[in-house]
Amino acid sequence: MDSRSPATNDSGFDCDEARAHVVTETYDEELKSEAENAVDSLIDSETGEFKELLERPATKEAFTRVVTQAVMQLEQHRGPLPPPRQLFEYEQCLPGAAERIVAMAEKEQNHRHSTVDSFGEFRNQTLGHVKTRDARGQRLGASVCGGVICLCFYMVFEGNAVAAATLAGATLVGLAGVFVTRQLKSQSVDDDTDE
Repeated sequence: MDSRSPATNDSGFDCDEARAHVVTETYDEELKSEAENAVDSLIDSETGEFKELLERPATKEAFTRVVTQAVMQLEQHRGPLPPPRQLFEYEQCLPGAAERIVAMAEKEQNHRHSTVDSFGEFRNQTLGHVKTRDARGQRLGASVCGGVICLCFYMVFEGNAVAAATLAGATLVGLAGVFVTRQLKSQSVDDDTDE
């Protein structure tokens, strides 16, 4: 036979099937007690045939069992931590487990926050690059327009007015095309994000 106590295992934790069973039985007893209290308060508030029916021991026990099962099935919890009752059971089964579970949830929350923060920084950097690119494009476009205007004036001065007009017209059509295409592209992106 094993000389160790039944509540310890090889790793030294006070957790084995017997202790977990005791914790589960305690939980079941608490639920049964809560259900019995609910049935008793129902009996006290009822009058007539239903009260007589519930006062019979077999009926009361069956009704209590149904209420207990309903309570067990309806108990739900959402969130990063287990409900307090389960956290207590973890702690009973494995001392220090509750603290480790809470630390794990805190670590996950810190990770989530740092991920959101780093995404925000990335978005801000991207927007900065887009603004810089757009400003550079506008400066370059203004320089090209200025150069074309100067060239057109020189061509008119040299007596090539038709060629100057053609060059100026082609440049205006090209610039208008760039602005129209950009406007259509931004509208299609807006439509995609609205959907």
